[in-house]
Amino acid sequence: MLLAGSPKMGPDYVELKATDAGYHLYRTLGFEDAASKYHSMKFIIDKRNDI
Repeated sequence: MLLAGSPKMGPDYVELKATDAGYHLYRTLGFEDAASKYHSMKFIIDKRNDI
């Protein structure tokens, strides 16, 4: 499992996006809500966009 081996791999943190259904599970595993000054954004590439 990624979390069990993570101390050996040396990451600073593990980030995920949880659904409402999985939120409680991840909280019990030790994940915390992340506060950020940045906004999570994405651009959907679609043939209808003339860019």
